[in-house]
Amino acid sequence: MGGMPAVRMDERLFNLVLALLSTRQGITKADIFAHVRGYTDADAGSSVEARERLFERDKRFLRSFGVAIEVEDDPALSDNQSQRYRIVPEAYELPADVTFTPEELRMMVLAGTVWRHGVLSEPAQVALTKLRGLGAELHGAEFPVTIVVNEQNVDALTRAAAKHDVVRFRYRAAGYEEPVVREAVALHLFLHRGRWHLYAWDPHRDVFRTYLVSRIVGAVESGRRHSGPIPEVQVDAVRAELEAIWQRCAAILQVREHSEADTRLRRRATAADQDVLTVHYIDEALFADELCSYGDDVVVVKPESLRQCVIAALRKLAGEGGDDQ
Repeated sequence: MGGMPAVRMDERLFNLVLALLSTRQGITKADIFAHVRGYTDADAGSSVEARERLFERDKRFLRSFGVAIEVEDDPALSDNQSQRYRIVPEAYELPADVTFTPEELRMMVLAGTVWRHGVLSEPAQVALTKLRGLGAELHGAEFPVTIVVNEQNVDALTRAAAKHDVVRFRYRAAGYEEPVVREAVALHLFLHRGRWHLYAWDPHRDVFRTYLVSRIVGAVESGRRHSGPIPEVQVDAVRAELEAIWQRCAAILQVREHSEADTRLRRRATAADQDVLTVHYIDEALFADELCSYGDDVVVVKPESLRQCVIAALRKLAGEGGDDQ
C-alpha cells in the first residue's frame, strides 16, 4: 500500500525545534500533531497514542542534547492537552560573548554540510544545530536555515570538482517530462540561497552550464579526468545571475499560522503581514513541488504562473490531469 515517504528522525526533530522556536506563547500537542511534519496523520498514522509516545521520546532526546523545552499549563484547564510547549530562544542560542562574522558562520556551516550526523560527536551535533539556528539572523547571507545537509551527490560532486573530473548524470531539466543524460566537466560546487549548484564545462557544446543539484536523478558517475583545455571560469557572474533571478521571482503566499509551511516559509520571507508572506525563489517548478508538500496550509496568491504550476503538480500527484475547470 503506497503513501507518503517516512520522515527521517533528524528531519522530524528539526521541524519540531523550528516550530517550538517560532512561537512566543507556546503550542499545544494538538497543534504539533496537526501541523508539524513527522507527527501528522500522513506521517505517523492515525493513532494518537503512537504520536504521544513519539513526542515524549523526541522531547527526551532533545533535552539530552541540551535543548531546553519549556512547558506551560493553561490555568483555566486541567487536562494535559492544554499544556503549551516552546523553546526560549535565549536558552537555545550561543553565549552572548561568542560572536562570528557572517563569513565565519558561512564557512562553519558549509563545513558542517559535508559531514553526516553519524560521524559528528553529540557535542558537535548540538553546536552545528545552534550555528544553523543563527541563520535566521543572517539577513542577506548566502544561505538560509533550510540548508539540506545530506543532499544526495554533494560529496561526489565536491570531489569531482576538486579534480575537474568528467561527471555523468540524469538531470530533470525544466520542460522535460523525463530526465535527460548530461555529461560535463565539474568545476565548482557552490551554495546560493540554500541550494547546491554545480558549475561545469560542457565540452560537447563548448559552453559553461549551471546545474541545480536537487534536479539530478540518481547517482553521479565520475572518475574520468578531463584532458583538454577549459576556458576561464566565471563563477561570480553565475552567482550574480542567480541572485538577479531570485530578486525578480517573488511569491505572495497565504499560510496557516503555526503550520509547518508557516514555520519554514516565514524564515525565508522578505516581507510578512500576519499570514501573508513574500518569499523569493529561483526554480518555479521546484518551489511548486515544495509548496505542494505543505498541502492546504499554504495558498499561492501570486504570481499566476506559480499558482498554475502548483495546481498542475497537485493534479499529477493525484493522478488526475485534464484541463483547468
